[in-house]
Amino acid sequence: MGEPPPPFPGPALYEQASVLDEYFAPRPAGESPVETMELPALWRAIGDVRGLAVLDLGCGDGWLGAALRDRGCSRYTGVDGSAAMVDRAWRRLGPGAVCHQRLEELDLEARGFDLAVSSKVLHYVEHLVAVLQRAAEHLRPGGRLVYTHEHPVITSFEARDPGGTRQAWTVDGYFRPGAREVSFLGAPVVKYHRTFEQHLAAVAGAGLELIGLSECAPVRERFGDRADEYERRLRIPLFLLVSTRRP
Repeated sequence: MGEPPPPFPGPALYEQASVLDEYFAPRPAGESPVETMELPALWRAIGDVRGLAVLDLGCGDGWLGAALRDRGCSRYTGVDGSAAMVDRAWRRLGPGAVCHQRLEELDLEARGFDLAVSSKVLHYVEHLVAVLQRAAEHLRPGGRLVYTHEHPVITSFEARDPGGTRQAWTVDGYFRPGAREVSFLGAPVVKYHRTFEQHLAAVAGAGLELIGLSECAPVRERFGDRADEYERRLRIPLFLLVSTRRP
């Protein structure tokens, strides 16, 4: 047998056709933790976007941009490091709305955003402080940055059973931050573990003020008749949401 393939960095993962097929595969109502846990918390933190200029860090196929436009933001700019995702976002939102850049190299002519938002992307970033600093430079004074990240108890140790529904979770190596090679969407990828404390230190190190935290508890009405799945999701946090402001 040959050597296993090396893990992909985050943007390269989403250049793989098989990964995209899995990513965009429909899921039954109440099954996706994004819909039942992350998004309710994210929209609460984002709040009213009418009249706001919004920067989307790791915009993917533009799904969040479309929702922000529907909710009345005055200007939207998405940025993503995956060419395949940017192509999909262009088709959804128009080329002028999306830039193909790695977040580590973020440098846009447009500045003065009222809000920067990032959904489940920064766990692919090695140097969180540097990325937060770059994003903060694009905000107006008083502008907010809101991001979600896989929860530290999840990034600490990958105990997923790829063949079934996970019923047990392991926290291990928690105080050893750094790269974790994991399988996600059927492919190897590098994600980065950082502790709760390190998230807070990164916010301060980027010159931002912390204004809110959420662990994205499940929302019962999002599960429909799946009471069993709701009870399972009460067992462990999957996401961490961090809300900040540029002074």
